[in-house]
Amino acid sequence: GEYEKAQKFGELAHHGMEKLLGEKHLETLEILNCYALTLQKQGKYDKAEGLIEKVLRQRKRSLGAEHPSTLESWNNYALVLRDQGKYVDAEKHARHALDFRQKVIGNEHPDVWVSQSTLAHIYLCQGKYKEARVEAQSAFARQEKILGKDHPDTITTLCTLASITYHLGSFIEADRIYQDVCRARKRTLPGDHPDFLHVHSIRTCVYALLGDYSKAEERYTRIHNRQHAVLGEMHPNTLSSLNALAFERFRLGQYADAAETACIAWTGLEETVGPEHPLTLESLHNYAIILRHQGLYQEAEDLSKWVYEWRLEELKADHPNTLASLDSYAMARFHTGHFQEAKDLCLDVLKRRLRVLGNDHPDTQESLDNHEQDYEQAEVESMDVLVRRGHVLGDNHPQTIASKHQLGWIYGEVGKYQMAVEMLSEAWECRKKILGEHHPDTLSSFD
Repeated sequence: GEYEKAQKFGELAHHGMEKLLGEKHLETLEILNCYALTLQKQGKYDKAEGLIEKVLRQRKRSLGAEHPSTLESWNNYALVLRDQGKYVDAEKHARHALDFRQKVIGNEHPDVWVSQSTLAHIYLCQGKYKEARVEAQSAFARQEKILGKDHPDTITTLCTLASITYHLGSFIEADRIYQDVCRARKRTLPGDHPDFLHVHSIRTCVYALLGDYSKAEERYTRIHNRQHAVLGEMHPNTLSSLNALAFERFRLGQYADAAETACIAWTGLEETVGPEHPLTLESLHNYAIILRHQGLYQEAEDLSKWVYEWRLEELKADHPNTLASLDSYAMARFHTGHFQEAKDLCLDVLKRRLRVLGNDHPDTQESLDNHEQDYEQAEVESMDVLVRRGHVLGDNHPQTIASKHQLGWIYGEVGKYQMAVEMLSEAWECRKKILGEHHPDTLSSFD
């Protein structure tokens, strides 16, 4: 995990080998490949891409397109493209590496499983969760059996499988898999290794979505501090954990602190990986949501629209991240007075989420909450959302409690006042217990 030292040694070694053997010698290319991968680990993706492409091009010329070393470079090239959000090109190159590896060395070779794992993660980034799961499960089953559960390739694939499960909305199952990943990383890596910290950061997302905001905020603070010390404040992983920390503070009702932290993460990522990188857009998406809750509706609308339009172009209309941006934009439009347009946009998001993610996914349930209908239909659907959220997330999850508040409000609108009082009181008591009496959501329940 000492990437700065590795970079310096790699640069010196490459210059020495280039001078001694020439830039096209296979040993020189091997050193250059290691140097490029070190740059990639440091988040210097643009420079790493150029060097990995150079190695790939020269290996193809010297060894041929089907040589194992060439195919290794092809897989590496797919990964660095993925790291920059160039998912279409990344998928093309990952598929090429997988197809040729299957042809040349057969399905039971470990390099084939690496390519499957790479393709699975690219599918995950594209929102192709079912395709991702098929590739990841196939690779993991073979890796665990042949290489063992503590092999780095096995752990990497298991981590991808956990992320796929998480994005499919099965948070409890995802947490169980992440626990296995963390235990394996702990057995094989020191506690401050960047890969170990990265896994812990990803797992903390599950704590947040299971509703334990305080624990998530505490863990993100600890992880961010360690990443800051190990990787530096401008590494993409450090800035991503800062972005996540900002959103947990938002969930805890600490809006001013959350906005300040989110802005730092966004501007840092914009400088480090560029304004249109997926990590930058995710931080900007979160920042817009925080601004909306602060009452800065026009600023939130402008930022949400920018994120949505970029994601629509790059990720397409049905990608879960695009739908999240459209949902955020719709809510901002509502607060700037464009009620009918906001309602139409929310309905569009709901229909797409039902088709892409299914009825039981938490994002779909959120859309059902946001979609305005006549009160009788709203009562039926709000009750359905409450039951589903209770089943998937648990009765004390903040989103389940939000559904209780929503249903109580609808009861009041249709004249079921006693049921309204009981449901709203229950929501208030739950929020007071889970979020604290001074949290904005608790105060809104009391009002």
